[in-house]
Amino acid sequence: MNDLFTVKLDSNGNLLWARTMSAVGPQYIWNSIIAPQGGVVAYGTFDASISFDPVGGTDLRANLGGADGYLVSLKADGSYGFSRVLSTSGDDAVNNVHVTGNAASGYTLYVSGSIGAPLDLAPYGWPGTVPAGEVIIATPFPP
Repeated sequence: MNDLFTVKLDSNGNLLWARTMSAVGPQYIWNSIIAPQGGVVAYGTFDASISFDPVGGTDLRANLGGADGYLVSLKADGSYGFSRVLSTSGDDAVNNVHVTGNAASGYTLYVSGSIGAPLDLAPYGWPGTVPAGEVIIATPFPP
């Protein structure tokens, strides 16, 4: 079993919270960003099954085909926000994530990555279908 973890420290290095996402098979967090209001968005790949909800364990996912790309959002208090998975019959990855905007006008989440086969984005809350290759997706944050 390979688990993913995320921690939040205060400015003095004291632990505020730690969260573990239980997984089976190889899983990787490639990077994470600080989200608006102090949350965190982590992203990477997984190649089996994983529970993205580190508190309630209710967001269970299994890969489709090869490795799948993901992003998971945790709120400032460490509670679960949401997750999204890029999943095709090929190898897929989330390579970068960026959030822009402000509280007054709203935030936009940009996700870049690669997919190994055509992908219908509707089941993931995003419109459209994209062919295999490099992708950039923009969506409201949080969704």
